[in-house]
Amino acid sequence: MSYFVTPSASSAQMAQAINYILANLGANYSSNFNTGVVNNSNNTAPATTTIGQTTAYLYRYLYVAYADNYAGNQGFSSTIQRPSGSYTGSQYYGLRNSNSNVYSYPSPADFAWYQIQGGFGASNSLWYQIFGGLQINLISQASAPTTYYQVVPDWTANGPIDLTLVGSSNNLQARTGFTVYTGTLGNTPATITTTGSSSFPPNGTWGGTEVWSANPSTYNAGQNLWEIDGIYNPTTNLTLWVAPFIATLKVGSLSAISANLGTITAGTISGTNVYAGSTHPVIDSTNHTVSSGSGITVNSDGTFAFGNSSANIVYDSTGTAKINATNLSAISANLGNITAGTATFTLSPGNYILIDGANQRIDVYNSGVLRVRIGQL
Repeated sequence: MSYFVTPSASSAQMAQAINYILANLGANYSSNFNTGVVNNSNNTAPATTTIGQTTAYLYRYLYVAYADNYAGNQGFSSTIQRPSGSYTGSQYYGLRNSNSNVYSYPSPADFAWYQIQGGFGASNSLWYQIFGGLQINLISQASAPTTYYQVVPDWTANGPIDLTLVGSSNNLQARTGFTVYTGTLGNTPATITTTGSSSFPPNGTWGGTEVWSANPSTYNAGQNLWEIDGIYNPTTNLTLWVAPFIATLKVGSLSAISANLGTITAGTISGTNVYAGSTHPVIDSTNHTVSSGSGITVNSDGTFAFGNSSANIVYDSTGTAKINATNLSAISANLGNITAGTATFTLSPGNYILIDGANQRIDVYNSGVLRVRIGQL
């Protein structure tokens, strides 16, 4: 997600920055680039048992630690320390905001520390709810305030909190994974389940050598950025993933892509052939018809076929255009001058063929009688 853009920034980066501003920045905006805190009217409350602490951040990931003093250097831990004997439990929690989901060398100095009045004690936990716009509410209670809240995870085991993932009423959490891969990935299996909130499908699950991670990697021309979406269930500690799709392209040709494109509004379409239909029409240039298939075939040499083997319109490689149908009664047209070969007509009783040139008429009756009328009769 982009927060600082340059004149050469892409439209996507500009949109992300604007959306972030609209979600977070008020008239009294200020930010701390070290802690990532965006100061606004919502982040001044402590994490009490009534309203909690709501804070907006600059960066995507939030790490939570615990300690026994304001500097964080006593009892520093990624989990709440519970009472033992005279020990009263963790008194403080610390927050570290970062664009990286990897934090290998924890230091209390990296965190901004907040005191919990009375400490966490034997039963209280720290709960969180994400509102969107990288805003999070933290609250200390023995149980979740509402079904929208989740308990703060231990980042050393499950990774940090991803502030871009807004929680649901049943505590399900959206997840994404990315890989850079040159080839094409399959769509089988349609779904796969992994254990944990930071786990990813095994390498090569969809037929390649793909390796999945939480952060998109940089990629070069000729490579594709693939994405998978998943849902993490804290109750079962399982993440359900669906098959991958191309998130971003860096290719010179789209010939490798097979996709359902829906409705397309386009200008000029140029190509070798254009087909429509699951088995497009095959032109029979000997009989000037369609030998098999149905739909539309338009070839680059100008030949085409519409319809199927029973009824069709064909222009083939011999230069012959032909309409093959059992009934053309629906056609009403000014045919101009017609040069034809043998014409066969079947007339029901009382019907006739009329050729009327401004009332200078030729009538052909079903009895075989030919009547020529010249002028008004």
